[in-house]
Amino acid sequence: MVLATEMTKHFEHLNKFVNSVTNKFVNSVTKPLTALEENKETDKEQEAINAMLRTPENRTLIKRMLIKCADVSNPCRPREQCIEWAARISEEYFSQTDEEKRQHFPVVMPVFDRNTCSIPKSQISFIDYFITGVFDAWDGFVDLPELLQHLDSNFKYWKDLDERKLRSLRPPTKARRHAQSSKGLCITICIYFGIFTLNLAGFSAPSMGETPQAIDTLLAKWHIHY
Repeated sequence: MVLATEMTKHFEHLNKFVNSVTNKFVNSVTKPLTALEENKETDKEQEAINAMLRTPENRTLIKRMLIKCADVSNPCRPREQCIEWAARISEEYFSQTDEEKRQHFPVVMPVFDRNTCSIPKSQISFIDYFITGVFDAWDGFVDLPELLQHLDSNFKYWKDLDERKLRSLRPPTKARRHAQSSKGLCITICIYFGIFTLNLAGFSAPSMGETPQAIDTLLAKWHIHY
């Protein structure tokens, strides 16, 4: 049963489940498992659902889909959990790629190079290619609106990062942006101060039209001490 998690068989298991289970109730107002749990089905519907569930082949398909959905469920988790586990699986793949390069082995997943990989793009592709279809099919059997809401929200989150040309798990925080801005300011001030040092030492350097006292004033303004 655990072989249901083998991704090379993903679409084979999905298509069998859709054709044998979901499609048989496509016109039903209530989804099969929900109907049984809430006793909303008519006698005719109940008979059809029970007949489907009694078939050994269908029971196996349902179990496989349950395991498969659990295995790839991260995009359907709440946002913070989704990001945390996206980070962990990405790091696992990055480490694998690092080790393959170090050992001069063929790189199995070249897209997971930690220096070039876009995590948002990898998540978008994963959701588009694997997740949307399998959870749409599972939702057709068991009513799970909360999972689909998380899936939609997380997809939009990764899409937003990708459209902003970000490759990281999260957008830059205000603190990080402020630190980057301060770093740029410090570099500029250091250049100014270095130029004055050159002038005072008798080296040829561009005139900044300032005095050392003006530099002190500027440093004090930005609360930078030396």
